[in-house]
Amino acid sequence: MQLASTADNVLQEVSDMLEELTLTLPRLKFYEKTVSMDTEMETSLLTVYQEVICFYARAIHFFRTNKHYLRGDFQRTIKRIKRLSSNIESEVELTRMRLDNQKYHEVLDLMAKFQPQYAAV
Repeated sequence: MQLASTADNVLQEVSDMLEELTLTLPRLKFYEKTVSMDTEMETSLLTVYQEVICFYARAIHFFRTNKHYLRGDFQRTIKRIKRLSSNIESEVELTRMRLDNQKYHEVLDLMAKFQPQYAAV
């Protein structure tokens, strides 16, 4: 009975992890297409994808060998992926803020160029 309960818990953790990935991976793919990539962003994305691949590999190995081992590993992986995803979210927000700041300064420069023209008229 306890073995079945443990297996259910592990399966629930796998399900939770897969659900987390279904939310995270499409968002990361969207960022790849819409945000200009610098080395830090590429490294962050690569690290998340490596963690996901390692998770899948460990899950496959686990189900083939020992279902009790993966429990703690799932928790560590979930925490790492959430942390890494949060880092990527921060990077994306920072990139967007830089772009907005750049556009803001471009507008200010244009306004400064046109201001003397209006004063002379």
